[in-house]
Amino acid sequence: MNTPVIVVTGPIASGKSTVAGIIAADGGFLLDADKIANGVLETEKVKEKVLREFGSSVIAGSGSVSREKLGDIVFSDPEKLGSLNNILYPYIKKKIEEEVLNIVGKVRYIVLDAVLYFQYKFDFKEDFVVVTKAAENVRIERLVRRDGVDAAEAEKRVEAQRPLYSNWDKGDVVINTVCSMKELKAIAETVRNDFLNSNAD
Repeated sequence: MNTPVIVVTGPIASGKSTVAGIIAADGGFLLDADKIANGVLETEKVKEKVLREFGSSVIAGSGSVSREKLGDIVFSDPEKLGSLNNILYPYIKKKIEEEVLNIVGKVRYIVLDAVLYFQYKFDFKEDFVVVTKAAENVRIERLVRRDGVDAAEAEKRVEAQRPLYSNWDKGDVVINTVCSMKELKAIAETVRNDFLNSNAD
């Protein structure tokens, strides 16, 4: 593949999407796995599978899947979270692989923002993996502010990802996002530039 793929991954509320946006801002193409997942969730085939697995309570009045109701269920039960991921994986994987194939050679580099990157086992190989991190208490505070949930719910969401932690040890570089936005921007840009410069050699 002649277009470098930079993956940004890490736990919930660790600043992953912020860092991915900074890294993509110098001619990169940003692929957001969460946004792709949301689109997949609205396809009829996937909605039917979600409905069978989780029941009609997860369907909103508009007929779409309520991410809030679905989140309440899966973040409280690791098995149900696994069931949802198993439904979504093949569709998200295929969509991301199609997107990557379509843009290879057309952009300077690709940035894939994907919390579950290592679970997908994509057909393409990443060139560089950035892992974002922040202390759990900071991430819980961020979730409370960002999603309007209480601390107990935020803790559940953090805990639900515990089985994924070993994957995030596989990164090429770790960025601690507990700093000012100015500092974070400088760190992420340096990481990106160092990689792109070394990749150009």
